[in-house]
Amino acid sequence: MNMKTKYRRISSGLASSLALALTLAACGKPQQLDLVGIRYGMTLDEVKAASPDGASLYCQGDGDAAFDAKFPKSDTTTYCAWTSTDAAGGRTYSSGISFGDSKAFDNQFAFTHAGGQYALDMFKVRFRENAYQPNVQILTDRLGKPEPSPVNVPFLVDGVQWAGKDATLTSWVEHQPTGYPPLSGLSLTKPVSKPG
Repeated sequence: MNMKTKYRRISSGLASSLALALTLAACGKPQQLDLVGIRYGMTLDEVKAASPDGASLYCQGDGDAAFDAKFPKSDTTTYCAWTSTDAAGGRTYSSGISFGDSKAFDNQFAFTHAGGQYALDMFKVRFRENAYQPNVQILTDRLGKPEPSPVNVPFLVDGVQWAGKDATLTSWVEHQPTGYPPLSGLSLTKPVSKPG
């Protein structure tokens, strides 16, 4: 075997090994999932700092009783949303959240707290149009093929999820009353724990 042939075989072998290593690395769970820059476990202050332009983080009990009524009641979880104020001074959900070509019409954060510390446990955004397929395509291009989501909530039609090491990202479609198009949404929640 001459030196050129030997070099080609070594180079080819190294290239194959590198390609296999990269493929295997890509097959693992993503280290860190995010939804519009928000990561599972962020602190309340970090989420405040990440507010879209013209929006601020409003949390249950911050003084707007009408807006507080939009949140579930809980002794263990603090609910918040990115909000803006309209010309009349009323509080509305921020319209500054986009994903692909879709603009969210509402959003919600859930923070658990212990010892005075707040940690993000859930973040969701919803879209008025059915953005399910475009959202799934964007996330599939970024994260790979999703898994079916265990959709066991009566108003949900369909859903898929990406399970990362630190969080789960879900895309779903919601039923609406007859004559209205379905809504769609994205959520970031705790990592999926699998039996075994």
